[in-house]
Amino acid sequence: MPLAPVDEALVSSLTPTLSWEVGPLAQHVYVSIFRRSAGINHEMVFHVMDPTGTALVVPVDTLVSATEYSWNVVTENVLGFAYSQPRVFFTETSCPADFDENGVVAVIDFFAFLSAWFADDPRADFNGNGTREVADIFAFLAAWFAANC
Repeated sequence: MPLAPVDEALVSSLTPTLSWEVGPLAQHVYVSIFRRSAGINHEMVFHVMDPTGTALVVPVDTLVSATEYSWNVVTENVLGFAYSQPRVFFTETSCPADFDENGVVAVIDFFAFLSAWFADDPRADFNGNGTREVADIFAFLAAWFAANC
């Protein structure tokens, strides 16, 4: 049975910890995460069989910001399978300096921002004034150096 995050939770990390409990007779445990849209599971983004213990940290680059997910736990024993009720959670909008939205602020984010800026990508209007300009680079750098997300 899934314990955390609780159903309908808003998680601030793209690498949250999932925790669950299983019965003493479980021989195998399967944990899955699905990307959802309009309340329907559309794509499995993570699956693990027999994780160590009853908790795991979702790996980097598995989740993206501002997205709805569901997760569940399936246990298997000699009698068959037991399926938990899926739990839904939502990821918050990412840290602005995490330009590639992988949950980690790193040098690659600066290069991704510069690539977007040179390609005149609207996301490169970092200060939100409607134009792509040198001030956007400085605004991004300020956010990148100050990032603690």
